[in-house]
Amino acid sequence: MASARDVLTVRIESDGPVVIVRLLGSLDEGSQAQAESMILPLLSSERRHLLIEASELSFVSSAGLRVFISAVKAVKPSGGTVGVCAPQPSVEQLLRIAGLTALIKLHPSVDVARDALLVG
Repeated sequence: MASARDVLTVRIESDGPVVIVRLLGSLDEGSQAQAESMILPLLSSERRHLLIEASELSFVSSAGLRVFISAVKAVKPSGGTVGVCAPQPSVEQLLRIAGLTALIKLHPSVDVARDALLVG
């Protein structure tokens, strides 16, 4: 039986050009394809900014990092951005070690990130 950590829940909302995705649980090789198939089709030239709310994302494997990389590739042609909001310390550390913070901005909250996008 799968533990709560093994399950990924994805909640999606849109706010104009911003897509907000709340990830809860574990992002690994078992859930990476599900996450990509739910997130990537939402991104377009009109919705080119992705904020991933990660306060309840408890685990990300190297396979799970692909979701972040694929999102950056999807928004880059339209000048979009990817941000990760309120990540758990272990998730933030993994993003830093993988060098993804050069491509993905870290934010303390979705509200702060949204305000920065709408003002900037």
